Amino acid sequence: MKKINKVFCFSNTTNYLIAFVFFWFQVFGQSITVNSTNYKQTIDMIGGDMERSSIAVQKAKNKEEIFQWSFGDINFNVCRVQYDKNQELTEGVKNWSFYEKQVATMKAIKTINPAIKFFATMRSDYDGFGDDNNMPDWIHTYSTKATNVEKYGIFLADYCEYMSQQGVPISILSTAKEWMWHVRASEAEEIIHTLNTELTNRGVEIPLIIDQGFWSLSAGITYLNNVASLETKDLYSAFCSHNYGNEAPEKWVEIIEKSTALGKSMYDDETSTGSGSPTYGEEREMYKQIAEYIKKAERYKAGLNGEIFFEIWSRGIDKETRAIYYPAKGTGKRLRGYYMMKQFSNNILDHTYVTSSINDMSNVYTISFRKENKMVLWVINKGDTEYTIPIKVDESTITSQVETHYWTNNSPIEGTKSSYIASGNTFTPTVAGESMNCYVFEVTPTIPNLALASRGSVATQSSIAYNGPPELAIDGNTDGSFGNGSVTHTAHTDNPKWWQVDFQGDYSIENIIIYNRTGSNYRERLNNFTVDVIAANGNITFTQVYEDYPNPSMSISLGGVVGSLVRISKSSDNGLTLAEVEVYGEDKMLNIEGFEKNNVQIYPNPIKDFFTITHCKNAEIEIYSTLGKLLYANKIERNTEQIEMKTFKKGVYYTKVNNRGVILIKKIIKE
Repeated sequence: MKKINKVFCFSNTTNYLIAFVFFWFQVFGQSITVNSTNYKQTIDMIGGDMERSSIAVQKAKNKEEIFQWSFGDINFNVCRVQYDKNQELTEGVKNWSFYEKQVATMKAIKTINPAIKFFATMRSDYDGFGDDNNMPDWIHTYSTKATNVEKYGIFLADYCEYMSQQGVPISILSTAKEWMWHVRASEAEEIIHTLNTELTNRGVEIPLIIDQGFWSLSAGITYLNNVASLETKDLYSAFCSHNYGNEAPEKWVEIIEKSTALGKSMYDDETSTGSGSPTYGEEREMYKQIAEYIKKAERYKAGLNGEIFFEIWSRGIDKETRAIYYPAKGTGKRLRGYYMMKQFSNNILDHTYVTSSINDMSNVYTISFRKENKMVLWVINKGDTEYTIPIKVDESTITSQVETHYWTNNSPIEGTKSSYIASGNTFTPTVAGESMNCYVFEVTPTIPNLALASRGSVATQSSIAYNGPPELAIDGNTDGSFGNGSVTHTAHTDNPKWWQVDFQGDYSIENIIIYNRTGSNYRERLNNFTVDVIAANGNITFTQVYEDYPNPSMSISLGGVVGSLVRISKSSDNGLTLAEVEVYGEDKMLNIEGFEKNNVQIYPNPIKDFFTITHCKNAEIEIYSTLGKLLYANKIERNTEQIEMKTFKKGVYYTKVNNRGVILIKKIIKE
C-alpha cells in the first residue's frame, strides 16, 4: 500500500506513468529474493572422487599439477577412494601391492591438503553393470546373497589398518556401494560391529560409517526404514546416496526426511560436474552443466548436507571426458566443468543453506548460502531469455560490491568476472540466456537479532529434558534435527510448558522468527501455542495464540512492540521443543540519571584505528560482529573513553553499552 500511495502523489501524467510502471515491476514483475536469515542445513562435506581413477592419474604427464588443481586450488575436505576385492581374492593371500598407486595418489593429495579426510567405498561395476561379485567369493556368495559378516568385517579392518600404516588413514567408510540388496541393514550391523571390535583390538582409528552410496533413492529409503526398525542408527554417522534411477526431486525430500528422522545427515556421494561424456576431451554445450546444477538446486533445497564430485579427472579411457581430461598417459587439461566446480566448492563448505524465491521466471533456479556476513547466490537460467532483474536480500543490507562469476556458451571456459554496485539491499544484474551466474557479497543485518546468547540475552524454560537446555534456541543454529544437538526440550509433564528469552532491557521489537524441531511428526507437536512479549515493567505488550505449527519456521511481525522478554508456551501433552528463536529489534530510548542515551556519542564513524565514546561513565561496553559474536568487552571508567580497533577487520560491527540494565546499541563501521 505504501508504494501505491507514492504513485498517486505524482501530479503530472508522465511522472504518474513512470511511477506506475516502476511499481508494477517491483510488485508483480520478475525478481529474486534471498531470505538471508532463513537458515537451513550447514554444508559440511564437499569432496572429489578418485575411486576408479587413482591409478590412471599416476601415468599422467602432469600428475603433480593435476593434484594441485584438484585438492590444492579447490577447498575439498573429503577425497573418496576405494577398497577392492583384489585385496584378497583368495582367503589368507593378501595382495597389498594392488593399492600401491592409490596410496601414492593419496599421499600426494595429503601433502597438498594435510586436513583431507579419505572416504572409502566399495569398488563396484567390474564388468560394465553386469553380474559380477563385488567382494571375494569366500566372503559373499553372489547367487544366494549369503554373506559371512565376520569375514567381511575383518576384510574391512585389514584395509583400514593397512591404510593407517601407510600414513593415509581412512576417516569415513561405507560397508558397500550400490549393493543394498546384497548388504542389507541387518548384515551391515554385524559387519560394523566386527570392524569396530577388530580395529579397537589393533589400536587403529575407527572410521565414521556413512552408508551406503545407494544406486537409487528408493533403495536408500528402504535401507533407512530398516535401520529405523532395527534401531541401529547409532552405528552410523550419516548416510549417502546417488540417483542413477533418475527419480523425481521429491524422492530427495523423502530420503532426507528419513535420514533427519534418524538424526543423521544425508550426502550425495556421486554428483557430476557436467563434463562427463564420451567426447574424447571436447567441451560439451552449456546445457549439460546447467542441468547438473539445477539438480543441485533441488537437492540442497531438499536438505542435502554436501556432495562428492564423481571422477573429477580421467581414468585412462580416452573417450571419457571429465572436468580434468587427459588421454591415457597424456597431459591433463581443465574444462569448463572444472572451473564451475571450483567456484561452487570454494563458496559452500561450512556455509549454511538459506532459502530464496523466484518471481515469474519458470526457467530460472537459485541456490543460496551464507557464512557469517558472506552471501553466495547462484542463479541458473536454462532458458533463452535474457533478464535484467532486481535481486533483493531480506533482513539485510549489502555492504560490499557484488562480485560476479558467470558462464555462457560464448564465455571462456574459466568464466567471466565482473561486479555490481548494490543499493541498500538490492542489486540488479543482467542474467544471460543459458547461463550460470555466481554472486558473492557481504551483508549486515538491517536490525540485530536481540535473542542471541552472545549478545547477553538469557533463555530459561519450565524444565530441561533429554539434554535440551533452553540456550540451544538462542545459539544461532536453526538446525531442527534433535540428534544434531541444537534443539531445546522441556518435560512432557509440565503444565504449562514454557520457554522464554530475556534481553535484559526494553527494545522495540519488529519481528520474531520461530524455528521448529524437524523430522518425523515432531514439528506437529508445536501447535496451539502462545507467544507473549513482556516489557521490563511486567506489562504484557503482545499476546497471540497460534493454532498451526511452524513448518519448519514461522515469522511474526510486531511492528515495534516494546518488550524485554519473549515467552512461548503451550499446554498440550508433548514437551515444548524449539530449534531457534530469533527476535529482531532496535534500541528503545530510555533515560536514567547520569545516562542520557540521546547524548551518547561515538566518533569518528567510520573508524580507522580508534573511536571515542562519551557520556557513559561506569557503563560496560561490548563490541559484536554482525552475527552476534562477542569480540570485545570492557568497563568505561571515564566520561570520555577511547576504544582501540586496530586489529579488527574492515566491516560492520555493533557496540552494546549497558548502564545498570539500560542498554544502548549503535552500529559502527571499521574502514
